[in-house]
Amino acid sequence: MHRSASKLFVQRNYWTTRKNTFLRSFSNERSTVTEEEITKFEKDVKLWWDSNGPRKPLHTLNKLRIPFARDGILAITTGLSLESNNQQPLKGFKILDVGCGPGIYSEELSTIGAQVTGIDASAEMISIAKLHSSQNRSSKLVLNYWNETIENHVKDYELYYDAVVCSEVIEHIENKPFFVEQCVKCVKNGGSLFFTTINQTLAAWFVMIFCAEFIFRVIPKGTHNYRLLLSHKDLEKLLVQNGCQVKLIQGMYLMPNKEWSSVKTPNLSYLLHAVKKNNL
Repeated sequence: MHRSASKLFVQRNYWTTRKNTFLRSFSNERSTVTEEEITKFEKDVKLWWDSNGPRKPLHTLNKLRIPFARDGILAITTGLSLESNNQQPLKGFKILDVGCGPGIYSEELSTIGAQVTGIDASAEMISIAKLHSSQNRSSKLVLNYWNETIENHVKDYELYYDAVVCSEVIEHIENKPFFVEQCVKCVKNGGSLFFTTINQTLAAWFVMIFCAEFIFRVIPKGTHNYRLLLSHKDLEKLLVQNGCQVKLIQGMYLMPNKEWSSVKTPNLSYLLHAVKKNNL
């Protein structure tokens, strides 16, 4: 059994100051959290659900990352395939959204049947995610949000999820090997991991940072740091080191109108699907 009600109450009500004390609670252990990155994304937090606002690219990205995850999960599940009339193809699948932010990805996964848990190190983000999901009356969402890091979450949920998704997050993580290791631990043997991120190439720096942030302003200025970007080859190495096999890497490109387009090369941004081996 995972977490009693009393344990949940104690864990989430112990500290009186939500943000700073949360960060301090990880000061004596290996952590994937940096205060600078959390603070960066808490700016204009109420605008995140404005689908035509400064975070529009995260909303339009769902057009690529939702079918990518859906088809990937179904492809490795024996006997299952996508039926055109099935509006909830992921019904019964448990998915963890790491670094879920305000829930833009989580909610959409839930609407196609998945049982989604979203975690984020920002208390403000989790509050917005919970508020928005409570106001979503279009469907009955199987959706939970927790204000915690992946390294804390895995303590109670190792080998628990059918899939872990991590979208536009790993490029903001300092300790990437540790982060990937924790993500893999949460997945069942034979389960899937899905990442989307910006590649670490000069072309990606020019198009996705210089042009997107400073010229066309389709992404808020200062969102990305080239030093923290991760190439698809390096991400694949980290996954292989943790007993996974990469199944598919798909390139994508953010256009000036804030819409995403699939491309053959992963040199700018990419989606990656990996599967955790059964013999671990």
